[in-house]
Amino acid sequence: VLAASFDVHWNKRWVTNLGWQGVQFNGSEVQAIKDFNGEIVNFKPYVQDGSEQLLNVGMTYHFSKQSFLSAQLNGFHRQDEIPSVTDYRWKQWTLLYVMNF
Repeated sequence: VLAASFDVHWNKRWVTNLGWQGVQFNGSEVQAIKDFNGEIVNFKPYVQDGSEQLLNVGMTYHFSKQSFLSAQLNGFHRQDEIPSVTDYRWKQWTLLYVMNF
């Protein structure tokens, strides 16, 4: 696992947010093979080899010490070396307004 984040403060109100996290994985285990009744009848090898990436980019505007507005773009990508597993990815916009009392 490797993670990094970076905030750039342009002045007292504006902040640029950048973040990234990466995970590499590989290994093997066994999976149970079950019959019609759900009873385990055998085991088969299961091997995983792949990576996951999470990215965050956004801007934050501080109205005061108690409130801010943040717009973020988050993205995720999972890639597996096994041909039967499809790559999985998503992107999401987030708009967050925070008021602390």
